[in-house]
Amino acid sequence: MPSFESGLKRAIAEVITGIITLVIIETVLNSYKVGWLMIIVNIISIILIIFLIDKIPFWSLTYLLGWLFGLALLSSLLSLWEIILYFVIGVPLLIIKFKNKLIKWLNL
Repeated sequence: MPSFESGLKRAIAEVITGIITLVIIETVLNSYKVGWLMIIVNIISIILIIFLIDKIPFWSLTYLLGWLFGLALLSSLLSLWEIILYFVIGVPLLIIKFKNKLIKWLNL
């Protein structure tokens, strides 16, 4: 089962590769004088974040903790809307997962 460390590594890798990809795309678009296409890139980014968030309910509690911790560590590299979106979805799911684990543990 994925661990805290796995979630932490994934969050760090996602943020770093996202920034590198964004810089490359923005540089190419600006060099061809079509920087306005960054709007489409941002829309695609939002769609990909939604797909990622769709998978979060299937992550383990420790993996989700690691992922959120990694995002918190690198939050200065993220835009405000990304931080809000990740944490508004991730934290309630974390609470639900913790509550479910606690209920399951107490019933044993």
